[in-house]
Amino acid sequence: MKPKEVEGLRACMHETVDEYCNQLNNASEDQQIESAQLRAKDRFEDVMLDTVRALYNDQNEESTPLLLEDQQELRRRFRRHTLEMEGPGDQQPGESLYDRVLRFFQRLLQHLQKVWQDVLTWVEEKTARLSSAVKTVWDAVKSFFSSMFSSMHQVFLSPLQV
Repeated sequence: MKPKEVEGLRACMHETVDEYCNQLNNASEDQQIESAQLRAKDRFEDVMLDTVRALYNDQNEESTPLLLEDQQELRRRFRRHTLEMEGPGDQQPGESLYDRVLRFFQRLLQHLQKVWQDVLTWVEEKTARLSSAVKTVWDAVKSFFSSMFSSMHQVFLSPLQV
């Protein structure tokens, strides 16, 4: 990763953690806590997707950008996994705000790991299909030229054999 993208990702993640902690500290109802958790999850997913897109486009400047349907599929794969939210009733007796925040981010990390495993599986399948298609085309091209050279060889040899 380029330092620019890494620093941007880190800055957004720090900002998201700060916002979540501030919202949690001021939250009094289940709904407010769930909303803060959902915003944090969505923000993390969005910043990671944006970073992937930026890195892909930076590394592939001469080729086509990430196709719109691939961008949409990537986003869909991120969004199809749900993270179970917790309300204030889930707070353990004597649990500090730090412990509660840590527990949420541990669950979020597990969630993101599942998401990335799904995304990597999709990319591997997609590249395997692309690799297979490229191999099929290459085999056809190679067969065409082999056949053509064989025919040319016969054409050039036939006058010499007479």
